[in-house]
Amino acid sequence: DLAQVTPTGPKNRVLKEDVQGYVKNALQQRSSGAGSSAAPSGGAGIPAVPDIDFSQFGEVEEKPMGRLMKAGATNLHRSWLNVPHVTQFDEADITELEAFRKSMKDEAAKQDAKLTPLPFMIKACAYALQKFPQFNVSLKSDGETLVQKHYVHIGIAVDTPDGLMVPVIRNADQKSLIDLAKESVELAGKAQSK
Repeated sequence: DLAQVTPTGPKNRVLKEDVQGYVKNALQQRSSGAGSSAAPSGGAGIPAVPDIDFSQFGEVEEKPMGRLMKAGATNLHRSWLNVPHVTQFDEADITELEAFRKSMKDEAAKQDAKLTPLPFMIKACAYALQKFPQFNVSLKSDGETLVQKHYVHIGIAVDTPDGLMVPVIRNADQKSLIDLAKESVELAGKAQSK
């Protein structure tokens, strides 16, 4: 925020040197308090992690983080804020999945469902979260505690005329492909119609 920088230029203007001095001073103040294990918080105008009661969505368990995990969380958070993000794309052979999906088309239609690739993706994500539960966690705002979720809810991004909305399929791990197909279409329709 340039309003916090003391200007030294003509007509009270902020110079490049003023900004550099401000940043240097801020870094020195931060490094003098580096011994504290502060929770990851906002940076560059990014708000701090909010407190969310995840138990309202299902069963959870809180676990204190160990020293190594805290250090890793701090470093990952810093990287997230300062390193450009990269998206990874991989190709997968879904020939067998497509054949199975097409063979199930008539059965799905009898149950008023359209079996697209999406329910398979949801099911795969739900399975992955069950197999690797360490990815189904959130960090509490204190930066000391992980909230392990014992439920699998999956959000699906839906592009609407009013912007992106993310309806959530609750307990996706407990639903069949047909159930997921029906619910994803229903939620997408609700998102489109607000």
